[in-house]
Amino acid sequence: MTDASGVATGSTSALTSAPTSAATPARHDPATGTGPEPAPAMTRAPTLDATRATLFPGDSEMARRCRALDWAATPLGPPERWPGALRTAVAFGLTSGLPTCIYAGPELVLVYNDHWRPWLGPAKHPGALGRPAREVWGEIWDQLAPE
Repeated sequence: MTDASGVATGSTSALTSAPTSAATPARHDPATGTGPEPAPAMTRAPTLDATRATLFPGDSEMARRCRALDWAATPLGPPERWPGALRTAVAFGLTSGLPTCIYAGPELVLVYNDHWRPWLGPAKHPGALGRPAREVWGEIWDQLAPE
């Protein structure tokens, strides 16, 4: 019921949902072939290419290089096993319009976007991708090394 202004009054039973059937849904019986068919099981995981496209989004040079790099051969290991925070940071960095680099893990492995490439110069790019900072900046590591 509503009052003269249209505001609901009285019992709220009209707002509750209708009763549902308590009947158990039919199940597939493989012996007799009766009942609904079960949903097909997922038979394979997403492909590595699809996973890499999610981890390293975009069509930039560095996104493509990240997808192609054998990360298992780096100190960071396969990106599918990286912590979620690192995967998120790398995805944001690769798609950022600002120069972005990430030094990740205990060995400070370098991941960077297209806008940060000029800081490396042609002598270091693209070889710096996925390498520890100590190797990338060997000539000045004594001044850069964390204490």
